[in-house]
Amino acid sequence: AIKRTYAYIIYTGSTRPIFLKDYVFWEKNNIDIDLMQNESNFLIGTHNFSSFRGSKCTSNNPVRTIDGIEISKKEDFIVVTITANAYLYNMVRIIVGTLLERSAGRLQKSMQDILESENRINAGKTAQAQGLFFLGAEYKNFSFIKPTPSNSFLSLLLPLNK
Repeated sequence: AIKRTYAYIIYTGSTRPIFLKDYVFWEKNNIDIDLMQNESNFLIGTHNFSSFRGSKCTSNNPVRTIDGIEISKKEDFIVVTITANAYLYNMVRIIVGTLLERSAGRLQKSMQDILESENRINAGKTAQAQGLFFLGAEYKNFSFIKPTPSNSFLSLLLPLNK
């Protein structure tokens, strides 16, 4: 694949989502979407993503290319969509966890500083697995089908309007 896209769904409602608990991450704190989008812009491009790799990562090369990060909101849902050529172990979850901690003011270092440090200790917590979805892959002459209204509950959220 030349590109892969993941979505991470965050639920911001006032009560824990009983029926969605296995599919979304529940965040009780206010989320500053504009801050998250601005901070995520530093990650776009080709970089060493060592700061965002899990401890079990076995990749010899931490350089990856992120083509885009979009953060969208629809009602009580926020979706972080990331498209890249490849990912390190837990990379999406660590990016999302770090963005959430930056948004909540629990992490003082900017995403740019964290990225440039090339050190996992500077990034935020790894967001839980619930909420992470593989949306598809793009190959040289073929694109995997992304969710549409007829084939996925994700279609209720995608595409999102800010």
